[in-house]
Amino acid sequence: MKIEERVVRGDMKVSEPYALKGLAAGHVEVEEGGDLQLFGTCASGLTVHPGGRAVVYGFVAGDVVNKGGELHIFGVVTGALREEGGSTNVDEGAVIALGWAA
Repeated sequence: MKIEERVVRGDMKVSEPYALKGLAAGHVEVEEGGDLQLFGTCASGLTVHPGGRAVVYGFVAGDVVNKGGELHIFGVVTGALREEGGSTNVDEGAVIALGWAA
């Protein structure tokens, strides 16, 4: 697994096992084969596509959309959580500011 503790500028696509302990300044998309472990902050939303997996321990500013992957939320989402497909799990201690729509 690739592990980074830095600021990632602009939008990013994750297509391999990847852990971020810093800041993703743009929108993050987890594609097929991607496995994101987010310990830091995503500043502009997160999308999980079919075949992708994301675990959010940190903070997502904006909406989180599961379009068919595997999504686990343990941290904070300041926007809405939308499940359009796949599997979404929200820990009882997680915070979803604008609600969860399945």
